Amino acid sequence: MAEATGTIEFDGAPVPAERIEHETITFTAGAGNAVTGDAGVTKRVGCGLWATIPAPAAGEHTVRIHGTSGTFEVTAEYLLTVPAASQVAVS
Repeated sequence: MAEATGTIEFDGAPVPAERIEHETITFTAGAGNAVTGDAGVTKRVGCGLWATIPAPAAGEHTVRIHGTSGTFEVTAEYLLTVPAASQVAVS
């Protein structure tokens, strides 16, 4: 990860990335997920370039990610649709 570089954009604006060398991450996974395959709370170690995006307003938003490390390169684009508060189901 020492060679990793990357850019993140949220709705066209750059988002600062932070290099995380070694961090324990706790998450709740669904059955069949790509990390553990099992549903439930689990802990794993993560590293890489990470960014925090504030909660977006209702509507459509675009997140673009590009990163490289050595000969590895990845590009991803996500279209997020955030419903209006009145459209969110609460159980």
